[in-house]
Amino acid sequence: MSDAGCLTLPQLFTGNTSLFFKTLRHPISFLQVNPERWEDRSDFQAVKECLKAFRAVNDIAERAIRLLENINSATTIDEEQKQFLLQVVANQAVKAGDVLHATEAG
Repeated sequence: MSDAGCLTLPQLFTGNTSLFFKTLRHPISFLQVNPERWEDRSDFQAVKECLKAFRAVNDIAERAIRLLENINSATTIDEEQKQFLLQVVANQAVKAGDVLHATEAG
């Protein structure tokens, strides 16, 4: 694996990254500008503040537990909806595990 300090922006910024920012409704126009000027841009500052709110999680199990806790504590959905969401999450976890194992084997 490469040292993160040696990676270029195209290596760090993927289609999923773009989708992530679009989902959060944050413009990524600052990427068109020299990184040395990003701190002076309001669009970069907005993204930076938004990302500070996210907690980095490296462990898949910890992410899954947190997701389940969030679903379980949601007061806006009834028990049937919670069970459905938990089933969807479980099915996606199985699919993700299958893809991970296929990638590791290949």
